[in-house]
Amino acid sequence: MTAPENNPIPTWPNPTGSDDIPPQPVLGPGAVPPPPFPSAAPQWQPPAVSAPPKKSPWAKVGSVGATLLVIVVVIGLKVGGGAFISNLFGEDAPPPPKTAFEGTPADAFAKGSAGIVLPAARAIADFTKEEVAAALAQVKEALIASRLSDEMLYEHDQTHLLALFAEPSAEDIRNAFQDHDGGLIATMIAPGHHLIPDGIRVKGEITFDSRTIDGVPTIEVKTNFIWVYAFTGALKEPGDHLVTVHDQHTWIFPDEDEVDPADRGMYLWGEESQSLATGVDCSQPEDLIALGERTEVDGGDHDPDAAFDPNGSLEVDEKTAC
Repeated sequence: MTAPENNPIPTWPNPTGSDDIPPQPVLGPGAVPPPPFPSAAPQWQPPAVSAPPKKSPWAKVGSVGATLLVIVVVIGLKVGGGAFISNLFGEDAPPPPKTAFEGTPADAFAKGSAGIVLPAARAIADFTKEEVAAALAQVKEALIASRLSDEMLYEHDQTHLLALFAEPSAEDIRNAFQDHDGGLIATMIAPGHHLIPDGIRVKGEITFDSRTIDGVPTIEVKTNFIWVYAFTGALKEPGDHLVTVHDQHTWIFPDEDEVDPADRGMYLWGEESQSLATGVDCSQPEDLIALGERTEVDGGDHDPDAAFDPNGSLEVDEKTAC
């Protein structure tokens, strides 16, 4: 079969533009092309394209270096305030509370892990309902390991907690503990001090959403909790044996298909994590808590129940800071 006369087979110019190389001949049907001329310009070969590297922005996500860890001493009007005001007017002080939590908002809080209520999981963005549920359960396990477990409270053992994180984040948190900044995420009771039996009350909220970080889809879980610890000792006034910890954290779970295997898992977003302890003994090391002495401070308009409010401020008054 020959090409129509009005559609001739095209010929191509010499690739080098030189007259020293004859033009390529026109090939007829069934003809075999000759080998290329030795002096012809080399054919361009596209470079080999390797699979794009996985994105790995996670070391900075796990950092807790930019966090806030503050501890404040208990003030005279911290809880209730009834006895303090009554004494000002010469009235008899009320009888001491029957329990450490009586007369404080914490009396209505749930006991221990019962106060950590997970929201109903649902599919979001690139993540299934099951993936969201798994992330929420892992956050709850971390909260229990860091704020409620005897291993952390008394033994200061971080093994279980660190195992829940991706290694880059675990390394940053491990360093924070070594630098005595572990109070950001965990409660560690000073040696020689103890809580009463069933002595922790909890109130807070957990929310979740999707979030893209450096182009990587993630599950973002936010927690905001008040942890109330009742220490042993004779009760005189409502709340006089309580230490409260208010913490807010952001937990990040990157899409496992978008990051390297070594970067998969849970992260603590350091720039969005903070913790405030109230009622502590300021003579203790920064990362340990023990019951502080009640001291009178000019409270002004101070709200005695503020330390029990998850929506309260985490800012510290310099007059009451350790």
